[in-house]
Amino acid sequence: TIIIPETVTSIGNYAFYNCAKLETIYYNAINCANLGESNYTFYKAGTLGDGIELIIGNKVESIPANLFCPYNSSSTTYAPKLTSVVFEDETSCRNIGQNAFAYCILY
Repeated sequence: TIIIPETVTSIGNYAFYNCAKLETIYYNAINCANLGESNYTFYKAGTLGDGIELIIGNKVESIPANLFCPYNSSSTTYAPKLTSVVFEDETSCRNIGQNAFAYCILY
């Protein structure tokens, strides 16, 4: 399980690279910068198991560009294995950045 707190303003390349047994992400970052197209941040995350439940906190206003995009490749082989994307009740989210979930397959 990963908890990304409200105070996170950037997530680096390879931050959760190949976290193949990742099951849950609580994404709470309120003001996180967009990621570049070749970020590898969640490369192959959750691929060895049932996949990842992504929970977006109710104070999150924007999901950064390219957050779950598997390094700008059309191959789903490298995409994180998401099983669900859940927005908490009374969500503040108004923007989902370009390619935030590009090439992801919801399992």
